[in-house]
Amino acid sequence: MHHNGSRHQRWAHLRFAVVGPLLAAPPGKGELQAALRELAAKRWRHPISDQPVRFGMSTIERWYSAQSLIMRSGRAIGRWG
Repeated sequence: MHHNGSRHQRWAHLRFAVVGPLLAAPPGKGELQAALRELAAKRWRHPISDQPVRFGMSTIERWYSAQSLIMRSGRAIGRWG
């Protein structure tokens, strides 16, 4: 199986694909949990194995919070873990 980019880059791209819609159109007050539930119900492609995978609400919320902080600080997107 051929993948472009390093493991770190592939994971960063996946995390951004998952939380990108929340960053582009932040949920209104009291709507975050519903948006996280919706994203947690989706199947994604694992960036290494290419197998279907799901992520829990707490994982997605952690990714969202991390990326939100990075964006507010002005750091480059993609360098978050």
